[in-house]
Amino acid sequence: MINYKSLVYLFIFTSLFLVSCHNQQQQATDAPAYHNPLIRPLTDELAKDPDHPQLLYQRGMALIQVQVPELAKKDLIHALQKDSSNGQYLYALSQVDLQTGDNTAAIKILEKLVNLSHHAPGIQLALAKAYLQNNQPGPATQNIQSLLKADSTYPGALLTLTRIQLIKKDTVSAVNILHRSLQLRENDYPASLLLAECLAAQHNPKAIDIYRRTFDMDTSDVTPLLHIGVFYEQQKQVEKAKSIYRECLLKDPDCTIALINTGKILLGQDSVPKALRQFNIAIQTMPNSAEAYTQKGICFEKLHQKDSAKIAFAQALVFDPQSIAAKNGWQRNKTK
Repeated sequence: MINYKSLVYLFIFTSLFLVSCHNQQQQATDAPAYHNPLIRPLTDELAKDPDHPQLLYQRGMALIQVQVPELAKKDLIHALQKDSSNGQYLYALSQVDLQTGDNTAAIKILEKLVNLSHHAPGIQLALAKAYLQNNQPGPATQNIQSLLKADSTYPGALLTLTRIQLIKKDTVSAVNILHRSLQLRENDYPASLLLAECLAAQHNPKAIDIYRRTFDMDTSDVTPLLHIGVFYEQQKQVEKAKSIYRECLLKDPDCTIALINTGKILLGQDSVPKALRQFNIAIQTMPNSAEAYTQKGICFEKLHQKDSAKIAFAQALVFDPQSIAAKNGWQRNKTK
């Protein structure tokens, strides 16, 4: 005998399952990122030809630009299903894998590309960087040495070799390599900045001149100036540090780090109201700064405003739930 009740339940279950699958499929193809103004034209073209590998690649690259690597990876994998030996698609996929932390997958792709490209220097350099990101300095060294043997002046190779030496804690070799790199390319910004950082780590005052020279290479980036301020703070020269941070803010009024570092110095000098102003401005420049809210909470504590301190620490924890300083601050000021 037919159990009509069971058939009804089966029909309902099947209908719900199909609706769910349809909704999931629709959600997968209707993600908000696909309607980003940069992405939308490619999405419209792919609606007409969903398997077009070049369009998939182009949309994948555009999705990387708008920082949606998961969707970019889907498009690139789809493109490779249609054109599996395309080196351009493979390289792009390796970079997405590195961006999302799948270092092993990226290395496998780049190893394949090195062979396909007959050890093209750009691919070798990318593979060495991938090895470094995966904490494999040995294979990284082999690749860079092979690359430098073929082309001793290839851009970026000496910088990568420097980073390998720093991982090995061989600062002397790293500094020598950076000097060699800057002899080849006097205005090599990354090499100059890294040289200054190496000298600063050794508390060498020559770092300041190199930071200055690095800043002159690109005055739109105040990073070298910030490092000078930190160097002065480490040397307990806080007035010089404040002066440098003011210079940073003249160049870039939205430099949140300079505002926070200045506020911390003022806090240490018991200029609490002035420090609080710095942290409030920092929050305006970066509304999700857990550090700025934490320091703001400390200011309110010093002003004996427990309720305001608690609110500031709670806001810091919204942006960084793991912040020990914010947790401790909130605990100190919570109502008992």
